[in-house]
Amino acid sequence: MGLSPLHYAASMGHSRVIKVLLDANAEVDKQHINGTPLLFAINGGPEYWRELYGEIKLNGGGRETRERAVEILLEGGAEVDKPSEPLSRTTALFAAVERGLDNVVDVLLKSNANVNLDVETLALDSYSFRGTALHLASKKGNFRIVEMLLGGNAVVDKQDSKGRTALSWAASSGHGRVVERLLEAKADVENRDQNGRTALHWAAANGKSRVVEILVRAGAVDSQTNEGKTALQMAREKGQETNEGKTSLEMAMMGTSLQMAREKGQDAVVEILQKSMIVE
Repeated sequence: MGLSPLHYAASMGHSRVIKVLLDANAEVDKQHINGTPLLFAINGGPEYWRELYGEIKLNGGGRETRERAVEILLEGGAEVDKPSEPLSRTTALFAAVERGLDNVVDVLLKSNANVNLDVETLALDSYSFRGTALHLASKKGNFRIVEMLLGGNAVVDKQDSKGRTALSWAASSGHGRVVERLLEAKADVENRDQNGRTALHWAAANGKSRVVEILVRAGAVDSQTNEGKTALQMAREKGQETNEGKTSLEMAMMGTSLQMAREKGQDAVVEILQKSMIVE
């Protein structure tokens, strides 16, 4: 599983050399411990080589160079969904999403990459799981890539191996714009993971007030997790209390509910919420 000349050329984005090697029948999907030439084309450049071999003076290609190298390898028969072995078993699409290469994501989707393929990875803050590119893009808050994946028929409510959805990941990371886009794509606001947590629980537990407001307005209901905790309880544990004894997250949740109650003309609910918030 050593490095081939094609691995080197792909990593550096040398398109002409890649073509010469492929014309000479180089093995396009030859595996190295860190992946195929296709993965090297996506991960390539000085940073990646330093991670593997320390300080080596090489000139890595830019985004356009990587994109062209990926195109040539795919045209040469590279398997678009072939996983790296034996470590992470990541795929080209997952690697491109992880590095934020939207131009490469576009090339891979046009080459029929499986947008809903589960990949075993440690990419999400050392959180070992099997999940999709949409989970990763949502966690990273890359709106453009999320749009591309949804346009490529990504299943919006597909759960990772821990039961979490893209909405859960976007909410816990505080990416409000991505949360709104996933909700537009009909993401289930009440989906529960293996611990009984919804996106609202994750947003509250991580102190994401803006996302809490978005989820409540979308109809999220505060319920108990498998441990018996509500999002409000998580908000209290997360934040510092105000002079009224409530956290900013609590106020965000109550304030959003108050506004919705007013809009619906629910006077009795408005009165209860106002008293809870100590509104003067």
